[in-house]
Amino acid sequence: HNIQVFSESQRAILLNRFPKKNVLMAPLAIKDYGKPSVLKRTLDEDHMVFLFFGIISPYKRLDLLIKAAQSIYELGYKNFMVKIAGKCKSWSDYASLIKYPELFDLRIERIPNSEVADLFANSDYFVMPYQDIAQSGAITVAYRYNLPIILSNLPQFKPYCEDCKTGLFFESKNVEDLEKAMIKALNGGRLLHDSLKKGLSEFVEDHFSIKSIVKKYLTFFDYLDQV
Repeated sequence: HNIQVFSESQRAILLNRFPKKNVLMAPLAIKDYGKPSVLKRTLDEDHMVFLFFGIISPYKRLDLLIKAAQSIYELGYKNFMVKIAGKCKSWSDYASLIKYPELFDLRIERIPNSEVADLFANSDYFVMPYQDIAQSGAITVAYRYNLPIILSNLPQFKPYCEDCKTGLFFESKNVEDLEKAMIKALNGGRLLHDSLKKGLSEFVEDHFSIKSIVKKYLTFFDYLDQV
């Protein structure tokens, strides 16, 4: 009768099928890989690093990011790079899309836990061009290291980002719209980036801190005591 899920989309599906169940939505706790071992790199004020991290699967649509980055590069934007870090069973499918190797920093392998903190600390935006998702552990890593996110506007992602306040949404499966979001990040420079970081820090504290998650459980347990 009492069920706990990790996302609002899962909760909605359960209640639609089983409206009499008591369903608690309490998100995944933030994944912590420790403190970075090095200080964030010193870069040009306008230079940006976009990060794609995690197991590379077709539904995550890395192809969109590669195409968008190269299109922006061809428009004359040279003040950025794309880091791609994660294990992939069919990397040749993505490698064939790359026309400008100098634009990409590639680590196509499983990233050791000991290196995750430095990887996030040395990036500026976490890009999630997914076309489908149930829940994401990777997004909580970005939260831990206060990394603004550029992500597709899937209903499942809506509770995880406030557009232009904590990150930037783009239309799912739309490479041109992803380009616009990345250009917005580049044109906004450090001013936009710092504003998004501030908004993200407040958002995480309110919705994904251990304190806020514990409160959800306690409220649910108190409710069950009364029914």
